[in-house]
Amino acid sequence: MKPESVIVDVAIPRDDWLRVYEGSAHRVYVVARDGRSVVFPARILQRWMDHDGVYGTFVISYNSEGRFDSVRKIADLPKSTPTTQVE
Repeated sequence: MKPESVIVDVAIPRDDWLRVYEGSAHRVYVVARDGRSVVFPARILQRWMDHDGVYGTFVISYNSEGRFDSVRKIADLPKSTPTTQVE
């Protein structure tokens, strides 16, 4: 398997992000821009959390074994973006 990446739009409001912080939510469920369903650990977005939550477009890269390698924010999203599922 070769390394690959996905582009995802994430909109996690403050109250939902607090569930991550408190430990009752751990994963983000989102549909990537290419239509694939993607699940990843919420903690990889922690550095972009602000007082409103986490809003942005991210590139998530995986290594050749399919494990998380890196994440980078490539754009902001408006706070009116539909909420991303966090569990």
